[in-house]
Amino acid sequence: MTLLDFVKAREGRAKDNGDGTVSAYWDAAGCKWTIGYGTTGLLICEGVLWTYAECDAALVARLDTARAQLLAASPGVAWPPGGEDALTDFVYNEGIGNYNVSTVRKCVEAGDWVGVRVHLLDWEFAGGKRLGGLVTRREDEAAMIEAATAV
Repeated sequence: MTLLDFVKAREGRAKDNGDGTVSAYWDAAGCKWTIGYGTTGLLICEGVLWTYAECDAALVARLDTARAQLLAASPGVAWPPGGEDALTDFVYNEGIGNYNVSTVRKCVEAGDWVGVRVHLLDWEFAGGKRLGGLVTRREDEAAMIEAATAV
């Protein structure tokens, strides 16, 4: 499974109109207009329509940004198979600021991949609540790394 497919399966393309387009929707939790796979910004507002291709292109661009941020924050890391993709998803989902202050980053930079897998599971909460979707996502990120780093 590619990283793009991994993220799509966990994000979901919201407000699907069933005709190859999606509509912007008000995300009450984030208090902002959102479209596609969680894209927000100044151009996203009520009435905006995107094609599926536009949703995919925006997601690819955001994943590219997350990967670049990850590699800039942790340069010179000897990434195990799956490690870079797993941590790119983490940065995409949690943000580079959270990665920068996390134990996950400390473990990445120490080459402690067992620790990375363990500490990814610390990030299963939103708004103080443990969310099933985040539990699954963090477990799946850890599993991306696990095969190459199992002890």
